Order: sequence, then structure tokens, then C-alpha cells
Amino acid sequence: MKDPCVPLLISGRKEFHVLKECEITRTCICVEQCLQHEDETEEAAKKKKFSILEYFEEFLGAVSNNRLTSDQLSSLSYALGKTQTKAVYEDTVTSGSQYKDVDYLETFNLKDWLQERNHVIVNFIKGICNDACEEIRLAKTVESIYGCRNNSFVSPMSFSQNLLGYYITGSKSALRIGCKGSPSGSYTTVQNWISEQSKDAIECPQNADVVTFFDNNQVLEKKWKVEVNYKGKASVVTTMVHIIPDIESNIQHILELSPRQWMNHTSDGKRDTISKMKDLDMIHFETFRHYRNEFIRDKLEKIVSHQDDNGLDNIDKNLLNITYITAEERYSFIKSNDGPNPTVIMGEPCFENPCSYEAVEKVLDHIREKAKVGEARKWTMVGCDGLPYTLASRIIENMFTCPDCGMEFMDEPDFNEHIKNYDHALNVDIEKCRKYNDIVMLPGLGHYEINMTKAIFRLLWDVILIDLAKLLGFNSPKAQASFMSATDHHKSWQIFQIFLQSMAAELLLVYVRDPSTSSPSVSGFYEWYVGVKNPNYKFMAEVVFSYCLALHVFRAGVRRNNSTAINASKTKFSPLFFGLNMPFYMETYMRDSFVRIQCPSKVRGFIEEHESYRVSGSDAKGEGGDFILEAKNRKTKMWIQNGVPDEEKWRNVCRCIDKLEKVTSAILK
Repeated sequence: MKDPCVPLLISGRKEFHVLKECEITRTCICVEQCLQHEDETEEAAKKKKFSILEYFEEFLGAVSNNRLTSDQLSSLSYALGKTQTKAVYEDTVTSGSQYKDVDYLETFNLKDWLQERNHVIVNFIKGICNDACEEIRLAKTVESIYGCRNNSFVSPMSFSQNLLGYYITGSKSALRIGCKGSPSGSYTTVQNWISEQSKDAIECPQNADVVTFFDNNQVLEKKWKVEVNYKGKASVVTTMVHIIPDIESNIQHILELSPRQWMNHTSDGKRDTISKMKDLDMIHFETFRHYRNEFIRDKLEKIVSHQDDNGLDNIDKNLLNITYITAEERYSFIKSNDGPNPTVIMGEPCFENPCSYEAVEKVLDHIREKAKVGEARKWTMVGCDGLPYTLASRIIENMFTCPDCGMEFMDEPDFNEHIKNYDHALNVDIEKCRKYNDIVMLPGLGHYEINMTKAIFRLLWDVILIDLAKLLGFNSPKAQASFMSATDHHKSWQIFQIFLQSMAAELLLVYVRDPSTSSPSVSGFYEWYVGVKNPNYKFMAEVVFSYCLALHVFRAGVRRNNSTAINASKTKFSPLFFGLNMPFYMETYMRDSFVRIQCPSKVRGFIEEHESYRVSGSDAKGEGGDFILEAKNRKTKMWIQNGVPDEEKWRNVCRCIDKLEKVTSAILK
């Protein structure tokens, strides 16, 4: 309230007298008189303020008790809204650019966002909802009001939801539908956001060890027109992920642990490695024997419990009592190797199809560049499936670079001839001249499992699986061809489990029901098995309790990140790769064994501790790095619209995919 008295300075001839001009009386009075008047005015103001508070409380009570008419309440609501129009508009300007900040979207908190909004609007809505409104509904109402006040306002929550809807569907129409009546931005807004977020290249972390997995990803053109000599277009790219198993590990920064210091590709080195492999195989066979004994013991206990007093199986009585088991229970016979959850980062794509030596070489160069091998990181690890693994391993073994002139050679004889003709690299160990001697190759365990499954199906198709296929409803020629080739790994794995569990039980049931069996046991089964004369039984028992069980143990080892189980099962299963002439995985098995035998204990320890990775956090859901990349590839295809994507589209998708996953997590919370 304005002071009723304004001080003035009145000048006399010899001295100054401080006077005040009273705005009420418009006369000059001395200070003493004015002070008395001010006291009276302040007392009146206090009384007036108190009377306003009393009136407000009385008026609020009248509103709460519905003593006002609808017209009065309508006028009051309109007046209240008018008081907030400026504040709400200013808030839309301030908060309307939050959606552009990807860090804000990744850590979006609904409760915090509501607390930062206009309290009058928020409390008005709470009153309408009787304080029982969910936060998400309250926030949607608030942002709708903000959108009504400012048509250009874009809410971070609605924008994120619309962005993710577009990401999942890849449909422009779906995005435009989501924009209607919602402050979520337009199609152009979303495209501008994607372009902005994909400007910067993805950086591979340098402060920890990294394992990079790569695989090809492709999109085929769908064209319905018929044209002469037309060939369908395809866009093929090599995508990759950088997996950081342990942020505390940095063995890749130690030059002495680089493969150029210990990898021996000479004939003598290979012979020595093969000799050590034979000794290691015996250890693996003994380990697998332990898993087989446990498997047979568990089966025998269940079979014996199902027999009635007459030696008949009563399991048929409980066919409708289906019991489901969890992943933890299914793989509990394998010890879990606990460890931290890995950090998974999508890498920059390489625009090559890794199915030739030249293309794989470019992919390796791309990985070395992005991982900055040769700087703080002295070497790195790279993983992939069978074909590129074999090609890359051959390149590492046979590719040489002359340290004097920089010429590259694809095999050792040509390089030796170059040394002889030009007197280059005379004082350099030839092992140090290999171009890619700073890369350790690792096989993708997911594709390894797929090919193990395919081998089992090839082996048993004519023997028994064709009959199982018919029992399961695979009757048409195409269905049976798909069954035999195991094209759908998820279905093939379920079929494999049906065969393994049921056939193992049937084989052991013969032993349990044999009149000579008094007390079934594992050792008793082995003794009984020696006397079996039926070649069909012998064959099926060998297949089930060796190769099929090896695949089962392999899957369990991957799920539990148990290197002992993985390598024991790979060793037990390996003869089947050779017997069925599967060259890529024959070579993959041998080269992987060479690496594990020749590498230093620290490198071997790192590999064994991180055979598989648990992105979900469950200790029974580990998977190979190649399958982690497969999951990323599926998500990138969701983001690509109809048509064949160009390099810019692939690059934008790969650079945004991790950000979108974080935004998804924030919104779903």
C-alpha cells in the first residue's frame, strides 16, 4: 500500500527544515505530526488486511459448501483462469524445449515434472479429481491445458510417447494420428529430433576393455510391379555392438598381453598347441562325464518314482497336470558365474557385407579405428558368427604388412619373397609383421548353438525326427523341409528338448524294467549298457547321452555364463561337425581352441569370465554377444520405414537406438 506521505526538503535562508506534504490533506506538516498519522494509517491497513482474510475464508467456505450458483462458479473459474494465462504461457515457453534434450528425456521423472508446473492449474485439476487422479493422467491433463494456451508447446512426455510409437510401428500415419489433439509435436518435429541426435558419431569407450561383435543386417526391397530384367534392390550393412563386460578391467591397455606377443602361427607352434589340446580334451571329457552322470541320475529318480508295484508306468494318469519350470530351475544343474551386468553400446555401422576376405578386412579396419587400437588401447577382441569368424581368422594369420615400405601381402610366401628381393624387414620377427596381430577373434555362441542344433537335425532326420515331425503336425513337404533344416531356432530348440527328454527317459526305462535290475543307479546303468547287443539301442544311447546332451549342457553353460560347461560340451560335440562335414564350424572350433591354449592366463581368464552376457540381469538368461547384436538389429529394422534405406538412414538409426531404449525405460517407469 502506498505511503500516504511523501517527504520533501524545504529550504530556508539559514537552515533546512524537514517537512512532509500529506497526500490526504495536501498540506505541509512537520515530521512529528506525520509519524502520528502514519501509525494511524498502518493500523487501518492491518485491520483492512485482516478483514480481507476473514472474507476470503468465508468466501472459500461458501465455494466449498456449494452456496454459489453455477453462473457464479463459472464466472469465478473464468476469472481464475484469466489470472494464470500469462504465467501458463511463460511456462510453455520455458518447458516447451525440454523435449530437445535427450539427456532430459532419458532421465524423465513424471513427479518432478508435475512439481515444476503451474501449481494453480495442478491443484485445480486435483480438486476436480478429488485428489484421486493418477500422476500420468494428471500430467496428461496439465500438458493438454498448456497445449491449448500455446499451440507450439511440445510436452516431453507426449513427445516421447509419440516418438516411441513411431519407433515401434515405423508408420508415418500412426505418428500423425498420435499428434492430433496432443502436444507431442508433428512428424517434422520427430524427424528433426532424429536428425539432431544422429549428428555425432558413436564413441567407443576407451577406459575399459571392450568386446566388439559384428554381423550383417539387410533390408530387401518390396516391389509389386513386373518389369523386364528387373532385379530387386537390397541394402546390406554391417552393424556392431561394443560390449563392456567389466568397467574395472583394462587388460587391453597392456602391450605385453597383445596377441602379437603370444599368438604363434608357425608349424611348430601349431603342433605344440595340438599336443596341448589332446591333454585339455581329456579334462573336458571328464567334466562332461560328470554332467552326464547327473543327468542320468535325475532321470532315473523320476522314472523309478513313476513305476507302480506291478512295474508299470503310471505317468499317463497325470498327463493333464502340467508343471512349468523357470529358467533358473531348468539350468540349475550348472553353476552360475556371477558378474556385473555388461554395458552394451551400439557401434557405428560399416557399409560392407562381411562375406568375403576384402569386405571382412574393411570391417576389421573399421573396428580398429572406432576402438582406437594403437593408442591407449593396444589390442581388442572381436566376435561374430562362423563364416566371418573363419575369414577374419585367416586374414589375421596370413595378412602381412612390410614395416619398411608398407606393402600388404595376403600370404606368407609372397611376403618372404618380398623380403628376399628388396631386403626389407630383415631385422624384424615375421610374427610382428602380421597386419591384424592386435585382434583376438571370438566365436559367437548364439550362432554356434544354432549350428549344433542343425547338426543334430541332420544326423537324426531319417532315423527318427521325420516321424517326430509328423507327430507334431509337420505334414506338408515344405513344413517338413523347414523342420529338417531347423530354420526357426526357437521352434527347433523346443523340438530338440522334446526329443532329448523323452528319448532319454525311454532309453533308461528299458534298463529300469529289466528283470536283472534290482536297484537302478548310474553305475548300474553303465554296467548294464556294456551287455546290450541291440545296435539301434547302442546308436540312440550314444547320440542322446553324448551329442544331444552336449548341446543341452552348452545351452545351460551359456545361460549361466559357465566356461567349464561351455568348453566341455563343445569338445564333446566337435566330432559331429567333422563327421557331417560342416567346414566353417570345424575350423571355428579348432581356431578358438588355439587361442585359448596360447593366450596368457590373464587373457584366458577374461574370456572365461565373460563367455556370455546378461543384459536382463538374470543369472539364468545369459546369451552370446552375437545374439545381443541380433536383438539390436531387430530393433533397428523397426525404426526403418518402407523402402530400401541408404547409408544416412542406417547411420541415423544406429546412432539413435541406444537413446531410444533409454527414453523407453524412462517413459515406462
